[in-house]
Amino acid sequence: MRFLKLKVVVAYVACVVLPASVLGEPTRAAGVKVAPTPGTQPLLVWETVVSAAGQFEGADDMVVDGAGHAVVVGYLAVEQDFYVLRFNPSGSLLWSRIIGGSGLDTASGVTVDAAGDIYLVGRSLSTDFPTQFAYQSTKNGPSDAILMKLAGEDGRTLFSTYFGGSRGEWGFDVEIGPDGSIYIAGQTDSLDLETANAIQDGLTLTQCFCEDAFVTRFSPEADVVLFSTYLGGAFDDQASEIEVDAAGNIYFAGRTRSDDFPTANAVQPVMGGGEYDGFVASITADYHLSYSTFLGGEDWELLKGMDADAEGNVTLAGSTRSVSFPTTPGAFQEQFVGGINACEVPFGADHNCFDIFVTKMTPDGLYAYSTFIGGYKVDEPANVVIDDAGRAHVVGYTYSDDFPLDAPFGTHVAMRLNTAGSDLDYLISHDSPNVNGGSAIAVHGDEVFIASSSGTINGNQVTYDTYVAKYGTRVNAVRRSLRAP
Repeated sequence: MRFLKLKVVVAYVACVVLPASVLGEPTRAAGVKVAPTPGTQPLLVWETVVSAAGQFEGADDMVVDGAGHAVVVGYLAVEQDFYVLRFNPSGSLLWSRIIGGSGLDTASGVTVDAAGDIYLVGRSLSTDFPTQFAYQSTKNGPSDAILMKLAGEDGRTLFSTYFGGSRGEWGFDVEIGPDGSIYIAGQTDSLDLETANAIQDGLTLTQCFCEDAFVTRFSPEADVVLFSTYLGGAFDDQASEIEVDAAGNIYFAGRTRSDDFPTANAVQPVMGGGEYDGFVASITADYHLSYSTFLGGEDWELLKGMDADAEGNVTLAGSTRSVSFPTTPGAFQEQFVGGINACEVPFGADHNCFDIFVTKMTPDGLYAYSTFIGGYKVDEPANVVIDDAGRAHVVGYTYSDDFPLDAPFGTHVAMRLNTAGSDLDYLISHDSPNVNGGSAIAVHGDEVFIASSSGTINGNQVTYDTYVAKYGTRVNAVRRSLRAP
């Protein structure tokens, strides 16, 4: 095993916590102002910056186990491998690993089981990616999805496998079911990806050799494929998020360019427009499509995160440029605030700037609430997680100087919506103080964990580190910097 060697250097990391009770009024909708409701503002418990000499690295996903250990995965751009970090509840680094072969390898999603063991999903372009007790020991195409299980106590590999057909696969998210089954979601353009009990048993080839979404369920030891299906239309489709409820029902979401994406019992049966719409779908425990719906307006939507509770309520977060994105009455921000044609591209027409959207769906696929969150310029989320009370915690970044709760321009932000989606009751803003963007968020009881890519500008070069922080009810803060020799 390769381990990331680090040494501790004491360093200050700028952190700004903005109390809701002393802030100005956020923009709720165009021309409408409302005061935020003061909430319980989380306090910084500890924060850490992890840096590897000569690398460009940043967090891609994180999870917290039942005992409060935080696990972070990210990418090392120079080595083209990924890393795994595990912290104890006090913020000390317990172990770290670098994983990969001779080609490009990434980990996009991470989760844990009840025992604290760690599951990773991603993509490998390496013919020598380290496999062990593998369901598929060799790479079948130019890139295959990868699935790994690591021991929580020391990071050793418990199993590691490729999964793919003769063309390309990418695994984006992983979840553990109530019986220990492993569920992954991703995209494929292989004609021969393995299927079982499939809803759609082949790649859609009506217009192009484009990607379809896929969802696969493995046995707890990843030695049997219990269910595997394509789902897609004529153009590119990607499943980037997956969740499983207590009854074994599957929820997955992503983005689609296909106006014929398969729908069922859809709250939005027709694509809204633009290059991409979001989609969210549910498959029953006996592998029937319960619902499948577009989620979007007249312009672009990009889905960035999803979480589900035990009853099957699904909360999604993404970015939208659509004035007509569906919102619900009484939502925090019912109208689009992102500037109309206020964002530029070097060789294209000006376009609307992105706002964040947060949408909660009921178990039967209807809107519980749907809201924008944003200011005049670009605001995008990276992920969303639901706490035990059903509140949505969102992490992302803002480039608006009028973002709700007066978040500073150019910072990454974490915020919490109340259960009705009608109010923000906290906002954390972090500035490194240079380039940064919120990447991942997790909750454990009343504790909030954040991981991000924190950048330093040196001339024309930007070096990225991994920033991890824990917020809770303690007042005293511990700051660390862990840097490779």
